[in-house]
Amino acid sequence: MSKSIVFLIAICLISFEVKAQDAKNFYIYFDINSYKIENKYKHEFDKVDLSKIDKIEIYAYTDFLGSKELNDKLSQQRANATKTFLINLGFNSDKIITCQGKSVHENSSFENRTNERDRGIKEHRKSEIIITFNVEEQTKSYTYQDTISFETKFDKKTEHTDLANIKAEDLVKGNKFNIKNINFKGGTPFFLPTAEEPLMELLQLMRENPNLKIEIIGHICCQDESEPDGYDHTDGTYTLSLNRAKAVFLFLRKGGIEASRMTYKGVGSSQKLYPREQNSWEQSQNRRVEIHVLEN
Repeated sequence: MSKSIVFLIAICLISFEVKAQDAKNFYIYFDINSYKIENKYKHEFDKVDLSKIDKIEIYAYTDFLGSKELNDKLSQQRANATKTFLINLGFNSDKIITCQGKSVHENSSFENRTNERDRGIKEHRKSEIIITFNVEEQTKSYTYQDTISFETKFDKKTEHTDLANIKAEDLVKGNKFNIKNINFKGGTPFFLPTAEEPLMELLQLMRENPNLKIEIIGHICCQDESEPDGYDHTDGTYTLSLNRAKAVFLFLRKGGIEASRMTYKGVGSSQKLYPREQNSWEQSQNRRVEIHVLEN
């Protein structure tokens, strides 16, 4: 939920350094049981400005084929091969701060195959290369001749919202709320028991504000942005985030809320709060349902 803080400033000059960064992901895919990199991938890096690189991270994966011991070894071989590949292209080895084999990709399993001609899953036999660039570095100065006031807004995106605390004045067009405790069984759009209370609170919120129109946005965790939506084990489609948003929509419809007051969509893992989850808490923060106020 957005909050505001008002500052009063009575100074003549403020100077500060701005250092902006941008990151770009690259992917190299491998054949089964191989860590050989094809020459075609050289062209992927033709336009990279080596002088602006701040750091490089390499994470390599295998698909589900083979034993854990072999996949641990193979993923690290792929990471090492990727590092050597970049160095041979002229990348500074000192900029490579991470070169890690991650073993089997988290979403890799026989059930998740979409190409029956592939014994495994090619999309999971890969190296992910994250290059962070320094895109701007300069000093900016601002001069104030009088005491002025300004308002700055910030949004604690990592905090899920308890719907019981939302007030009518919070329901302003454009506001978004990450809903606390609307969780699902793994790989399905089925609610966990903990979702019952916030779902009832959302239903009550819609009933108490008859002019409120919302968009329901489903998110998932534990995948790269470049990958498709999560796999839904209940219908065999890669529309898990969409199906979870639809589950909330159908719950509200069953509770008497008109369909014309709601839309829903799934965005997969494209809008993660934590791009690379480090623990189960960050995963749970990414695995969320968001409510976007369209009209009130």
